[in-house]
Amino acid sequence: MPETKTRHAAGLSGSALKWIAIVTMLIDHTGAVVIEQGALEWAGWYWVDFALRVIGRFAFPIFAFLLVQGFLYTRSVPRYLARLTAFALISELPFDLATGDCWYDPGHQNVFFTLATGLVTLAALRWCERQKGSRRYWLWPAALAAGCAAATLLRADYTWQGVLLIGIFYLLREQKTLCWLLAVPVLAWSSLSVLGTAVLALIPLHFYNGEKGRPLPKYLFYAFYPAHLLALFLVRFYILGVPLLQKFPF
Repeated sequence: MPETKTRHAAGLSGSALKWIAIVTMLIDHTGAVVIEQGALEWAGWYWVDFALRVIGRFAFPIFAFLLVQGFLYTRSVPRYLARLTAFALISELPFDLATGDCWYDPGHQNVFFTLATGLVTLAALRWCERQKGSRRYWLWPAALAAGCAAATLLRADYTWQGVLLIGIFYLLREQKTLCWLLAVPVLAWSSLSVLGTAVLALIPLHFYNGEKGRPLPKYLFYAFYPAHLLALFLVRFYILGVPLLQKFPF
């Protein structure tokens, strides 16, 4: 009997998107942590940093999209939320050292807080969708607004724009064209400092084929996030010799 080969749909799988997000996040944080915080004197570093930050605008929209996919297929939302919350706490020290140049910065929380807030918002939106009658049509805007407000109060990375983007990806998951149209102004606004180039992240998302792809280690992204931030901080601190300001919130 001839051997049959498994055919894969054309496009990008979830695993491929995750790799794109991880690599572009590393590129982005190299600019933010090493070049910007390192205060390198050569004027040309500005353009190097700008290029790195443009490439980095792919990362968060892809992670926001993958969060929605994870929410749709997870077996347990509480366990999913517990993982995000645990790594939000684990990542806060490396995040503050890398981006805030201090041991603790209450004014800016890492992206896991944004994703955790987004996940809670998705659970609320799903509950709203299951309501009957006209209630659902005023409940879901209220739920989305509450999620955006929570991210802003937490001062999480990307604040309300991040949660709004997650909400758009979820609510319009069956209407790709409208989803992209509404995502464009949110992405452009969130990346004004780099000429709105976060909009380009919609290109790989457009080619998502709905397949999971080759499985990645379950906690690859979770562990990579604090690990790479700490590594970049150590490069800046020990190799470039930029001293830590040692700021405290008290």
